[in-house]
Amino acid sequence: MRIVAGRHRGRRLAAPHGDATRPTSDRVREAIYNVLSHGLDVEIEGAVVLDVFAGSGALGIEALSRGAGHAIFVDMARPALDAVGANVETVGEDENATILRRDVRRFGAKPAGATPATLAFFDPPYHETMVEPALIAAVEGGWLAPGACVVVETAEDESFGTPDQFEALDERRYGKTLVRFFRYGG
Repeated sequence: MRIVAGRHRGRRLAAPHGDATRPTSDRVREAIYNVLSHGLDVEIEGAVVLDVFAGSGALGIEALSRGAGHAIFVDMARPALDAVGANVETVGEDENATILRRDVRRFGAKPAGATPATLAFFDPPYHETMVEPALIAAVEGGWLAPGACVVVETAEDESFGTPDQFEALDERRYGKTLVRFFRYGG
């Protein structure tokens, strides 16, 4: 697994130990960022990124590589958090990253003084009905800025309830993966 573009392009990332995490492939990550940059005109430069179900942290680290100002990585699994920490250190983005161990279905209020995310990724384990509770928790905790772009990656046959504050923008299928893009209305 490598960073696709930006100042860290080509740098290798470690995946968490064990089989509990399914990292987003380089190809899908590149496709997601193409939709964000060219299809939806999402500004990556200076963005505050929330990477929920962070796994290896590849989605958030890709944003940092492309000029995001800060990334917040949230996961509950210790192997995932260890991998994120190692990967952030490998690319030298320690100063621009916050790593939090939280249950993403109820991760509470964002820290006082923290800027809400303008770009968020939700990439939960497939078929575990975690998307809707995580989206609700992000809204209730003030983690998303009004107008934030929210990217949700699921299995192609997986559905979930979308809270009313989210407007569907686009949907793309990559093999057995379905990626949905939303705008948070706040």
